[in-house]
Amino acid sequence: MTQALAVLEVALSRAHQLRAASETALQRVQEEIIGALRAMTPAVPGDMPLPQLEIWLTRRGKALEVRASILAAERDLREADADAKAARERLTAALVAAGIWMSHPVAG
Repeated sequence: MTQALAVLEVALSRAHQLRAASETALQRVQEEIIGALRAMTPAVPGDMPLPQLEIWLTRRGKALEVRASILAAERDLREADADAKAARERLTAALVAAGIWMSHPVAG
């Protein structure tokens, strides 16, 4: 019985050592991840837990998608404005060439 207890105590001691080593390794990985993210985005707090970091990254990704959509819409608007200006210029030129251009529109 005492031999079995001694074997169990050795196994428990080894389990504690392995757990401590695993916790140390996990801490190093977390620090490396936070360091890499801080280098990419200084706005991330260094003490942010990983689950919260995942939420933050998801929100950031969505915000970047929205930003890209806004930039595309702004670009489309600029192109539409340029197309409208070109169309007005062509229409004005055609009206002048046809002799029906009025410099002051008639109020209706």
